[in-house]
Amino acid sequence: GTDEEVVQALLQSAAQTSFVFDGYLATYVESRVASNPPPVEPEACQRLFPMQDAWIGGAKQFLVLLGSGGSGKTSATLAAMSQLASKATAFAVFVPLPQVAGLLSDEKGRLDAHVLSVLECTPQQIQLLHQKRRVVLFLDSLDEVGELPLQRLELGVLHSNPIASSLRVVMSSRDEVLTQVKPPTAALVGKSIEALVRCLLQYVQPFTEDDVSNYVANRVAAAVAAARLKKEPEETVIKPEAAAALVRSYGLESEVLHHPVTLSMLLALVCGKAPPTALASKAQLYDSYVRQHVSGTLPSAEADAREDAMETALVCLARVALEMLQRGRWLMTVEDVVRWGGPEALRCAPSRVEDSEDPKSNFSWWHKSIGEYLCARHFFRDPKDALARTQDACWSLHGPVVLQFFAQLCDGDGAGAAASIGELVAQVSRAGD
Repeated sequence: GTDEEVVQALLQSAAQTSFVFDGYLATYVESRVASNPPPVEPEACQRLFPMQDAWIGGAKQFLVLLGSGGSGKTSATLAAMSQLASKATAFAVFVPLPQVAGLLSDEKGRLDAHVLSVLECTPQQIQLLHQKRRVVLFLDSLDEVGELPLQRLELGVLHSNPIASSLRVVMSSRDEVLTQVKPPTAALVGKSIEALVRCLLQYVQPFTEDDVSNYVANRVAAAVAAARLKKEPEETVIKPEAAAALVRSYGLESEVLHHPVTLSMLLALVCGKAPPTALASKAQLYDSYVRQHVSGTLPSAEADAREDAMETALVCLARVALEMLQRGRWLMTVEDVVRWGGPEALRCAPSRVEDSEDPKSNFSWWHKSIGEYLCARHFFRDPKDALARTQDACWSLHGPVVLQFFAQLCDGDGAGAAASIGELVAQVSRAGD
């Protein structure tokens, strides 16, 4: 068809699928954001959607959503996209950066080609679309594209992708990305400043107490709806007030309770009827969550045999995680998962898999911090093997999180772990020099 017909077809398709975004927004607890990292006083915060509306009407080209691991950056990115699509105020294009290798390389036009392929249109048609309705590009997980991503965005993307450079762009990234901006030349300094000046930086803030209650209520409501679909008794689903109380009974610090990823793990333990014994650290929460997930995939056996099978599975998962750390991407194909961790890893991993039967299909952890925890666990239990598997690992972004988990695992067992943590710290320190 003509350019006009193609653009109208794109707009009509977006209108017909907007109900998908409405469903996501119905259970989403709107993030709070602020121009500074937490902790931030409540009056200095605003909710995500009003902030995005103001940005759309402003002069900044880029909106960068920053936060620590598990703070809800990807959820906020998906919600921001859903809100624009649901209100038909913009045409949203979502690009999960880890799944598109080399997308932000200096090779001319890689990002443009990807966007055109997703929309199945020509450069002329996307420009016409942009005239009729603002096109917003959502780039998720900027911190997984390599060193100095903000500089690469300015030098490698905008200058070599004229279509992307004409659009509004929303990016999500761990806040450690800003600590990597160490330009060696005056020209690069200028380009970095230019990139930052064109960005609106917003930090995703922890949940409030009301947010926690709403999040729990939404998740319980979703569980009730799922029970109805399966024609299971609704009374088997825990009540929101009881779930909220049990979540708090694990005794974890406020930072853990008020982040979406760890709160979701706590709810999984509650719904799985895990006994509410005190968890001393975030690492213990991850251990309990991963063990509960793996346990559901193991065959019935005597207690000792099940514990042996559990440990074997956890080692298989750790080997996959260490290989991802070595590569610098928390993503690999199904065939590589089987290569590094065996079929057990594919079967029992808390993961997102497009098609487990397709060797070329993408595999990633349910959240990449699970991979970081599994790396730390293996460093703690078998430091020699872990160090051998990560000699060329890129520690610049993921090292601090692995170290944090590792330190929590070592707490109370310092004598036995002193040598291994010394080696690990030394390796991370060398990588940062």
